[in-house]
Amino acid sequence: MNVRTAAILFCALLLWPGCKKKENTATSGSSFLLVCEPYGALMQDEVRQFVSLYPDAHIEERTTSTRNAVVQMLNDSVHIICIDRELNDEERQVAQQASMHIVENRIADDAFAVIVHTLNPIEQVSKKSLERILDGSAVNWQQITESHWSGSIEIVVADKNSGNYELLQNRFLTGGREIHPAAVVRSQEEVAAYIAKHPQAIGFVSFMIQSGLSEKIKILRVEADSVVDGAAFIRPTQQNVYQKLYPMRYSLYLYTTEQKAALGSGLSAFVLTLPGQKIIQKAGIVPAIVPSRPIQLNVE
Repeated sequence: MNVRTAAILFCALLLWPGCKKKENTATSGSSFLLVCEPYGALMQDEVRQFVSLYPDAHIEERTTSTRNAVVQMLNDSVHIICIDRELNDEERQVAQQASMHIVENRIADDAFAVIVHTLNPIEQVSKKSLERILDGSAVNWQQITESHWSGSIEIVVADKNSGNYELLQNRFLTGGREIHPAAVVRSQEEVAAYIAKHPQAIGFVSFMIQSGLSEKIKILRVEADSVVDGAAFIRPTQQNVYQKLYPMRYSLYLYTTEQKAALGSGLSAFVLTLPGQKIIQKAGIVPAIVPSRPIQLNVE
């Protein structure tokens, strides 16, 4: 049974008339959800729609760093978290040692938009150049072939507890190399704000927030994993992420640690249904299960 079928069957059971005769813990009660930045507004929309369907459900949502969300879950302080990376081996081992039952659901795919100031003449960047920028082997824009500019490269990232930093460090920078940032800020919104004021800077933010970027910021084309319609460099779009053409992709996960079916199970199931996935699609990222509508063709 695939994830979509399981989610549909689960929600069907929640709505089954016989289930309404007694309290259903997956659609009633109170719980707390921790969401990593910058996905707070997205999950607010998911929770709002879920509780509108099930008025007896009460979910308080708060935005935090990825690492703090995981720590709180492993400390058994919260039972539902939404983060922008998978649990690592060390975290899974901690959960196993504590006999903690964790349910993982991939709910969406996202990607980093590589952003610079509009005064920077660079328009596209290769994967090799990005690695050189991140690991500090290129410290001046003159060392980047695609740049045609000069001046110190200023890398700006969100703090080390964020998924932003961890993904750049552990997913997109291989071989145990370290990022050498010029500035560390609290959020991806602050990454963008820093770049709007510093023409030499470069940063990485979720492409979900690209519509809110300052006019002083532009998104670079990045070397594609394969040539797309004759183009070797592409921007992050829903289509390019869905087709796995854009290289700086990552996924969004919902984790629950409930001993039995409770609100986390209900919310996870809802997010994986058509209405829940449409909320993700509308937010600008790629739903794990792409909503579709069958069309019947009548042959005369």
